Amino acid sequence: MLFMQRLLTYPEFQIQNFYYNIMSHSLLIIGDSGSGKSTSLFPNPTLGIKGLNPEDTFIINISKKQLPFAGWRKKYKTFDNENLDGNILFSDNSKMILKAMKFVNEKRPDIKNIVIEDTNLSSSKTFFDRYNEAGWEKFNEIGGNLGQIILFKDKFRADLNSIYIFHLDTFEGPDGNKHYKTKTLGKVIEDKLTPETKFTTVLHAVKEYNPITEVNERWFYNNDYPGSPAKSPFGMFEEFKSINDVGFVLDKMKEFEECDDC
Repeated sequence: MLFMQRLLTYPEFQIQNFYYNIMSHSLLIIGDSGSGKSTSLFPNPTLGIKGLNPEDTFIINISKKQLPFAGWRKKYKTFDNENLDGNILFSDNSKMILKAMKFVNEKRPDIKNIVIEDTNLSSSKTFFDRYNEAGWEKFNEIGGNLGQIILFKDKFRADLNSIYIFHLDTFEGPDGNKHYKTKTLGKVIEDKLTPETKFTTVLHAVKEYNPITEVNERWFYNNDYPGSPAKSPFGMFEEFKSINDVGFVLDKMKEFEECDDC
């Protein structure tokens, strides 16, 4: 104990360097393409989705695809060296992504939500740049880069929410049933850092056909989806699934953590 007290007196060993910031909300969303992951981010009164306010949201668009809502170009301006006030970065370069995350955390107090969309695709650029190389070195780099992007959330300031969106992998479990996990490239991340373990709340986005209304419905499962790593603290949600709405989910997380009469 005395050693630790003395150590913390040195500038390079300030207490914030020893303990991660556990005050910011971090959320992991997994799901197939078309399951409503991206739609959950944007306000849509017709669908009953609160979503996120574009004025205080920064999106890292790794797939470099158009956003799935009308008028998005007017609400999300490209972030680059000429426009540091922008709120969307189109990049699959891991180093650029990390620099943008650091910049938003330190220089953009106006941003309250940072979304890393299609996070697993950040590995693709490194893989295809080095696809003809033999050996495991390229996979170590791929795993290291993705790991840094995931772990950077622990350095965010207290008022900066982080939302990580992954596609999912399907595999047969030991019980012979279908199971799901975050999609990653290679074994490095799976062996050294299982993404789901770094998040208290993991949502599984699902598209389900409703035979009564005869339409496809999109849901976020927060628990009890067979074979899924979906999870949330007991009592955070009233039911095991809810509408695919990130705004609603963040409100629930805040209510749960700040509850006075629980």
